[in-house]
Amino acid sequence: MDGNTITREELYEEVWSTPVSRLAPRYNLSDVGFAKLCRRCNIPLPPRGHWAKLEAGQKIDRTPLPKVEDEGEIRVHVPDPAEAAMKEKARMEVEAREAQLPKIEVAETLRGCHQLVSTTNDAFQGARKRDDGLLHSPEGSQLSLLVSREQLRRSLLVMSALLKAFESLGHKVSAGPKIEINGHSVTLSIREATVKVEEEFDVSKESIEGRYDFFSERKRKKQVPSGMLTVAVPEAEAYWASGCRRQWKDTKTQQIENCLNSIVAGVLAIAEKKLEHELKEKQEAIRKAEDAKLQRQQAAERAKKREEQKQEQQKLQGLLAQASDLKHSREIREFIIYVRQAHESQGTRIDVDSELGKYLAWAELQADRLDPAINSPKTILDEVIPDESSFPSYRRW
Repeated sequence: MDGNTITREELYEEVWSTPVSRLAPRYNLSDVGFAKLCRRCNIPLPPRGHWAKLEAGQKIDRTPLPKVEDEGEIRVHVPDPAEAAMKEKARMEVEAREAQLPKIEVAETLRGCHQLVSTTNDAFQGARKRDDGLLHSPEGSQLSLLVSREQLRRSLLVMSALLKAFESLGHKVSAGPKIEINGHSVTLSIREATVKVEEEFDVSKESIEGRYDFFSERKRKKQVPSGMLTVAVPEAEAYWASGCRRQWKDTKTQQIENCLNSIVAGVLAIAEKKLEHELKEKQEAIRKAEDAKLQRQQAAERAKKREEQKQEQQKLQGLLAQASDLKHSREIREFIIYVRQAHESQGTRIDVDSELGKYLAWAELQADRLDPAINSPKTILDEVIPDESSFPSYRRW
C-alpha cells in the first residue's frame, strides 16, 4: 500500500486484525465513514462482540472476503506521521486553551444581544426563502448566516454569545463577522444543512413543459432545512491551517450551544496559525530578497571575471600574434639571405632594379613590418577596407 491506495485484501486483513475504532483514524475517517468504505468495497466487518470474544480466548472464524469482478486498488487518504502529529498537537493546544476559558453560555432572549446580531435580526425580518427553504441573506445583514426561518433566532443567539466572548477576551469584532486577533482577522459563519425528502404533487397542476398531464399524484424529491447547524471558520480551509478544526456541527448527542468554548479556542488557534504563516511568509520574502541580492552580486562578480578573462585572452592572442609575426619575420630574413647567398655562390649579382631585386626589397619591407621591434610604416595590408554591405544602397526612382 502506498500513501493513497490499498488493495481489498490488505484492507480486509486490517479490518479483521484491528478494531474499527482504532483503524478509522488512520484513514482520516470516522467509524461510520470507515464502515461505509468497507461496505462500498464489499469487505465484511467483524460482527458485534467479535473483539470481546477474542479477548476471552474464543476461536472465531472470519467471514470470507467475497470475490468481485474489479479487484482494483481502493483510493483512500492516509495521513503521513508528520500530518497526524501536527493534528494531534493542534488538538491538544486547543483543549488546553479551551480549559482556560470561562464557560460561555447562550442567552435565552435576543434582548441585550450584540449590536451586529441586532442589526442582522432586523435585516432578516423581510428575508425571502430559497427553493430549499433557507433564507436569502438580505441587504444590511452584518453576519454570515444561511439558515431557515425556524433556526434564525437560535443562530443569532449562538453568534451573539460567540461575539461577546471574543470581545471579553479583548478582541475587536466587526461586520462579517470578523474577529481581530493579534492584528489578523478570522471570520465565522453559521450554516444549516438541508436534507432530501419526498413530497407529493399533482402532475395535472404542475407540468415542467407547461402541459397538463392528467395522472394520479406523484412523488418528487426536494431539499428542505434539517434544523442541524454548523459553525465554520473559512480560514481553516487554507493549507497553512492544517491540523486546525474547521467546523462544529450539531449531532444526535450534542448541539453547537455546548461547543462554544471549543469554537472560541479553535478560532484562537487558527488566528495563531495565521500569524505564524504570515511571519513565515515575511521571513521567506526576506530570504528570497537576500538570495536575489546575493545572486546579483555573484552574477556581477562572474561578469567582471569574464571581462577580465576576455581581456587576458585578447592580450594572449596579441602576444601569440606578435610571436608568430616575429617567427615569420625571421623566416623571411633567412629566405632573403639564402637567395642572396645562392646568387653570390654562382658569381652573379642581384640588381636592385631587377624583378628579383625588387621582390627581395619588398620581402625586407614585409619582414620589418612583421618584426614587433621595428616601427615600420604601414602598408595596404594594414588598412581596414569596409565591406560593400556596410554602405547604404541607393535606388533610382
